[in-house]
Amino acid sequence: MIPHGNKIGLTRRVIIMAVVLVVDDDPLWGITLTDILSKEGYETHVASSSKQTLRAAKTLEPNSPDRAMDGQDE
Repeated sequence: MIPHGNKIGLTRRVIIMAVVLVVDDDPLWGITLTDILSKEGYETHVASSSKQTLRAAKTLEPNSPDRAMDGQDE
């Protein structure tokens, strides 16, 4: 029993997994990567065109896009 007023040194571990936007024009790759990342605990979203990617990016508010898209580098 812990006397009133004493505190116990408990640590709380919080794991924050990233939200990943998978972008590929090949649907099979999108499904494959989503499946792998989901099993590792990541929240995944898929886009198969630059238009879908830009729409998803506005909604998901990414911190750091990994690559530029063809035709969208301007």
